[in-house]
Amino acid sequence: MKQEICWKESEACWDKQAVIAKKTCPIQEHASTSKVLFIVPGEQRFLRLRGATWLFFRKGGFRFIRHFLFHPFSCLFRYLRAFVKKSCEQQDDYFFYGTTSVKHFINLFEDSILLVGFSYCQKPLECPSKRFTSDCAADFSSLICQQCIIGKAKYLFKSDRAFITIIPTVKDIANTLLDLKGRFPSRRILFLIATCELAMRMFAEFAAALGVQGIGIRLHGRFCNTQTAFKLSERGIKPGRTSFEGDAETQFFSLLQEWILTKFQT
Repeated sequence: MKQEICWKESEACWDKQAVIAKKTCPIQEHASTSKVLFIVPGEQRFLRLRGATWLFFRKGGFRFIRHFLFHPFSCLFRYLRAFVKKSCEQQDDYFFYGTTSVKHFINLFEDSILLVGFSYCQKPLECPSKRFTSDCAADFSSLICQQCIIGKAKYLFKSDRAFITIIPTVKDIANTLLDLKGRFPSRRILFLIATCELAMRMFAEFAAALGVQGIGIRLHGRFCNTQTAFKLSERGIKPGRTSFEGDAETQFFSLLQEWILTKFQT
């Protein structure tokens, strides 16, 4: 209970300061895209095959091929099974990988390692660390950082069994998952990431092949909904900004709070 009160007080303090920072030096918000399709018709054709090609056969893909070769039966079996069946389940903006619900995801927290991933396009356009990078100054005296959701997560969320990362490219998040599996071979690896629907569907089988479970939360704003936009984004060409919509941000931080409470109880 004490830990829960501490979290709520810290969050209220952050939110109050964010309001002040917004009045003093407002950051650019994303433009409304309520009528934009999350994936343009025709782009879903061979989408998962394109994802596999992008991950395995571009620069740096040898590491993933090598991992599959070292674990041929488990990785290939899980990958092919996910390719034939549904590799994720969708509920509104939430995509479940190896889990069935938010409640089921929370039940997996005990004795697990959690990777929290933010897409670089969630950074403010005025980010002092620049956007197309995994760097994050998290300067809590900065009026820009005080309005950034990533800054808020780093301010509130501190755990020796969880890691926050910013995702410039798909290979960065894939490499991070492989690194965690190498560091914690006996632990379950979970992930909670925010990205566009196109990427979540393109690379769903990779999560299944690695045997990791998690939740992806779909972003709104200037997200990628075509292969062309995705490829440009992977090169750092992303002038627009993305963000959570509806209750997604509240749910996201509720999950982080649940993680802290679970750790405190165990």
